[in-house]
Amino acid sequence: MRIGRCAAEERNPAAYRGVGLALEPAALATSLLVVGPSGAGKTARLTAPIVESLTLQALTGACAVVAVGTADAQLGPDGAYDVVIRPGDPASPYDLDLYAGLPDPDEAAELLAEGLVGDVENLDTRRAATVLAQLIGPYRAAHGRFPTVPVLRELLEAGPETLTALLDRLPADGASGMRRELEARIRQAGTAADAGPVLADRLSLLDRPAFAEFFGAEGSGVRPFSLKSVVHHPLRVRIKLPERGHEEASRLLARLLLAQFAAAARTGTRRAHFVALVLDDATGALTTGTVRSSSGCARTTPASSSGSGPSARCPRPCTARCSAPSDAGWRSRASPPGTAGASPRPGARSGWRPPRWRTTRSSPPSR
Repeated sequence: MRIGRCAAEERNPAAYRGVGLALEPAALATSLLVVGPSGAGKTARLTAPIVESLTLQALTGACAVVAVGTADAQLGPDGAYDVVIRPGDPASPYDLDLYAGLPDPDEAAELLAEGLVGDVENLDTRRAATVLAQLIGPYRAAHGRFPTVPVLRELLEAGPETLTALLDRLPADGASGMRRELEARIRQAGTAADAGPVLADRLSLLDRPAFAEFFGAEGSGVRPFSLKSVVHHPLRVRIKLPERGHEEASRLLARLLLAQFAAAARTGTRRAHFVALVLDDATGALTTGTVRSSSGCARTTPASSSGSGPSARCPRPCTARCSAPSDAGWRSRASPPGTAGASPRPGARSGWRPPRWRTTRSSPPSR
């Protein structure tokens, strides 16, 4: 897939100056970070063609792709995807599972904590995950499911009296561990070091009337979808983040989706396809936790067109500067001669190899 032409400047090797640049399918199974200011054409000229190529590969069973962006992002029509999730839109055919379909409350709490407070400097995500696990684990033991957003927010803000009522609902047999967890939470509630109010404040971004029927709400007829499904099936998934008054909620969901995707990609399940995540705007999604989790991923492709974004382990890191083609669009494209199928250096081995380029910032990234 052609992505542009290498800039003819001295910081690029002489053999690559002015030469067309293309990515072979195997290169898309590594990682990519796109840096540039707003309006530079990152989405239309690079991200959208990559998503198009991945969705075509998904039809052959070679990969699964999850494309995340606002409804206005040029990531292709809804008909190009198997699953379309539009949080906040009552007409959305699918809902997003906040707990990633995980039965383990500790693992679910860890991912949810990354989404809620991954960008909060004065609150460690491990501490936040402990608080969440002390609540969602006992609640699941008492009610058979994880709490909805309004219920979880109420539990985070609750005092010892309300939590004691939940403690009394735990089964007498087989719940000793959950009982100890909740008793520890009761002792911490209301203290100066209690992280519950901070978590409740961040969760309030999702506890809005626009999301009343989403994220596992009771009585909702929307089908829940978990990102772990892409590990087992070569699905094409489009997630349209809310906008127009819900920008903070969108950034929270982007962090949560990245954490859930990285956790799913790290599973030891043997699969015949690679899984790819494309974040059209990764502003605020890159945190210490996401870097730590993404560094352990294999055969994943988080791509970002914002000033900061995640990068999974890449066996062939790219370091080149190139300009995107001006004729990009949502259509199939063939690489012209002299790009993907050939080497620009006479006598070089056949087969395209990614060039060594230097990444520099000529202008500040979008924030």
